[in-house]
Amino acid sequence: MLESFRRISFLILLAAVIVLAIALFTLNPVDFVLSAQTGARAGRADFYVSLEGKDSWSGTLEAPNAAKNDGPFATLDRARRAVHDLKKGARNTPIIVMVRGGTYFLSAPLRFERGDSGKANAPIIYDAYPGEKPIISGGRPITGWKEVSTASKRLWAAQVPEVQDGKWFFRELWINGRRAVRARLTRVWPRLVVAGN
Repeated sequence: MLESFRRISFLILLAAVIVLAIALFTLNPVDFVLSAQTGARAGRADFYVSLEGKDSWSGTLEAPNAAKNDGPFATLDRARRAVHDLKKGARNTPIIVMVRGGTYFLSAPLRFERGDSGKANAPIIYDAYPGEKPIISGGRPITGWKEVSTASKRLWAAQVPEVQDGKWFFRELWINGRRAVRARLTRVWPRLVVAGN
């Protein structure tokens, strides 16, 4: 009798441990994060950001639709605001934002505040779209380059009125991913940015 009581007690204890292990495994917040990251890696998201997008669109499509009247957002800040609005509801699952490839030039700092953060069981994940490489840049593109070579040097120049007006100041110049030498001719040509080749 004592032997059968021990067996039953052991089986009850074993069953309780198994039930507890299953409960802890299924309720673990890390699992929510892992499943969200798996979804993100598969290209599934709540919102998308693309250089082909518009901030007036829903942001729920990974590419513009055929009618070109809905698609991804154009900016990360618009996606941030959409996530913030989605969080105001009773949503208690991960929120994923996928950013398509390309260079995103920021005109102002991208600020994430306390209200933009997720929870342990409902993280907010910003991820690159699978197979693509988004680049977030605080730089500004300079266009309209023209050759203005001298007898001794080959130079290129572009007009940048904002520099002369004091609205824009910069210290570094990058051309095709390489740092370029900025010529010191701004007193001669105050509205020009000159780079040596």
